[in-house]
Amino acid sequence: MALPDDIQTVTITGLDTHPDGTVRRGAIRLVPTAGRFVHAESGLTVQGTAKAQFGDDGTVSITVVASDADGINPTGGTYQLTLTAPDSAPVSFPVLLPKANPVVKLAAITPVAPADGDYVIVTGPAGPAGEPGPAGENGEPGPQGQPGPAGATGPAGATGSAGPKGDTGSQGPQGEPGATGPSGPQGAKGDTGNIGPQGPAGETGPAGATGPKGDPGGQGATGPTGATGPKGDTGEQGPTGPTGPTGATGAKGDTGAQGPIGPTGLTGPAGPAGPTGPAGTAPTGDTAGVTRAAYKPTDEGVAASTVIQADDNLTLTVTAGGAYSIDGCLIVTGDPAGDLALTITAPPGTTGGWTPTATTLGTTDGTGSVRLTRFDFGATSSMGVTVAGVMVVPTGGLIAGADGNVTIQWAQAVSSATATTLRAGSWIRLTRMA
Repeated sequence: MALPDDIQTVTITGLDTHPDGTVRRGAIRLVPTAGRFVHAESGLTVQGTAKAQFGDDGTVSITVVASDADGINPTGGTYQLTLTAPDSAPVSFPVLLPKANPVVKLAAITPVAPADGDYVIVTGPAGPAGEPGPAGENGEPGPQGQPGPAGATGPAGATGSAGPKGDTGSQGPQGEPGATGPSGPQGAKGDTGNIGPQGPAGETGPAGATGPKGDPGGQGATGPTGATGPKGDTGEQGPTGPTGPTGATGAKGDTGAQGPIGPTGLTGPAGPAGPTGPAGTAPTGDTAGVTRAAYKPTDEGVAASTVIQADDNLTLTVTAGGAYSIDGCLIVTGDPAGDLALTITAPPGTTGGWTPTATTLGTTDGTGSVRLTRFDFGATSSMGVTVAGVMVVPTGGLIAGADGNVTIQWAQAVSSATATTLRAGSWIRLTRMA
């Protein structure tokens, strides 16, 4: 039977394994420390043991009433949590499961001091009113009370007859002059007056300038030629004649050569800095400028096999037409007689190449020649390994021929019963360039 929907619950989830990661069988039990909880409104009583078994994958989930669920009595009490398994001693401790955390992980629960919780008194409905009791005896008169507030004013009485006129009082002092009033509008213009009598003649003015020379008279008859008299004095130059009319404007002359460029003016002051723009968003996914990586969380070994197989973890997706750089670091241990066969696969039509950057076959201590030969994607290269381990540092570049995966594939170069192992912490990385 499920718990009522209106009661708050807490769900505990968890994963329980042995130290090597294998699934541990067992169960979780929860018992109220107070023995039971009750919910008066719904009539629910919670008591006994809540139990759940760990599943085949080591996970468990159990849901119980919250320690402080609304309407629960007592409220705030603890549960006794017990973990049992057939291959280990039981573990038991008190826990508090408040409604504020409706889902909690088993590993995050902290033991607390056991508590029964606080009981909340629930007041029932009021009973019917009892019969009134007999009237008591009259008590002694109380002390005189304070005077009450004044009453409202009554209506005004009728107006009386007017009394005799009093004597005129003495004149009061003169008041202050009033403020000057605004100017009145301008009056209409009056009629023009009569002309007055002529004034007396003024004094004679100074003599005017000599008038112009009169025209010469007609020429008389030529008299007899007299004796040549002495040369007379040169007469004064006559006045300048009037200026003749202005001549027509001449044709426009050719444009003169451009003058030299003037010096550059001073640089004006810098304007104020503009506001800072919003922060950009870093690109994500399989887009230009983004680097993605894959790594091995656990060791993976291959023994007695030279069949190339895809690594369990080291694979990344690519998009058709995308240009990528690839690099990585493979931590490899194994029998020097088995060595390592390695390739990097890519979608069909991919161009570019890769190189293992690793010691050649036959190394026993990790030293020797380093192989930098270019290989097509899907072509296999063999390299030496040691019991202590070597580092293989593949690198390369590619343009994807189709959508698909770039994957590390490997096996033993020579079959050996001692496993060749790709260690946890190995990784590959793709950076999309275009």
